[in-house]
Amino acid sequence: METKYILSTVEIDEHARSHLIESLEPGWEYKMDGELAGNELENVEVLLLSGGWLTEDRIRSLKNLRVIQSLSAGVDHLNFGIIPEKVIICANAGAFAGPIAEFVFGAVISLGRNLEQHDREMREGRFVRTSLGLYLKGKTIGVLGTGGIGQDVARLAKSFGMRSIGVNTSGKVVPNFDEVTTMARMDSVLKRSDVIVVAMPLTLKTRNLLGQREFGYLKSDCIIVNVARGAIINEQALYEFLREHPKAKAALDVWWNYPKPGEEKVLQNYPISSLPNVLSSPHFSDGVDENSKLGSDSAVANILRYVRKDEPLRGVVRREDYLVQN
Repeated sequence: METKYILSTVEIDEHARSHLIESLEPGWEYKMDGELAGNELENVEVLLLSGGWLTEDRIRSLKNLRVIQSLSAGVDHLNFGIIPEKVIICANAGAFAGPIAEFVFGAVISLGRNLEQHDREMREGRFVRTSLGLYLKGKTIGVLGTGGIGQDVARLAKSFGMRSIGVNTSGKVVPNFDEVTTMARMDSVLKRSDVIVVAMPLTLKTRNLLGQREFGYLKSDCIIVNVARGAIINEQALYEFLREHPKAKAALDVWWNYPKPGEEKVLQNYPISSLPNVLSSPHFSDGVDENSKLGSDSAVANILRYVRKDEPLRGVVRREDYLVQN
């Protein structure tokens, strides 16, 4: 019997790796990038990856590839144009939902209660109590995206006494939400929400989903939190909205431009981070000690679903939803 391989291009958590290796059926082996060569590459059925490892030459060498498991929750970085149609592509859906949902509410509380402003004033020796904050109880939170992150945000919202409205493509009822509607009715959600959280993947349909027209529906003191992808929000429209509505606030963890490898500084097309009503972080909403374990455990569990054929794969994406890069 020919050996089938799971090829990983990224180091995963040690315990998750051990669990995967110990749980493999006979005839399967786990290998790291560089450990296989020649004909062995033809027997790779599962590819675990992160980042831009996948090239046309590499994909051609993996003639029997059946599943690509992304270690990251998003897969918009993949070049779908070079991946054969027979290959199933899985996002690491929901793996980092808990930490990211906590980040969302950390940002909402920080902005809503003016914590950074008060801290600055106190450091300057000013004891000022004029900026009243947002009391979350009874407020409405609109969550664009009802996957793992969205559901955890809605779950935490209940503990604050908030009403949660989810937006997805189907309008299908999802746990933890008080109401779920479709993207076609998103305008109604924008009008009613005191807080808007962007937690959906970047696809053909969601690129520039929030533009000038959509910002026209928002409350003038709305809090916007984006933990998904920068390009879901039109950068110019967001900048102009925040500049023209000083009572509105935004927490941005994802961006339109990123630094090149080895660099730290990067400029956006508009000076959004310079606005006083913006809280910025470097795409680190999942930045907790447990990050590696969470991502690795989730990816390994899905790979074992494929190997054992005992459960449906999670996080399977529709390639037609994603941009084809030429």
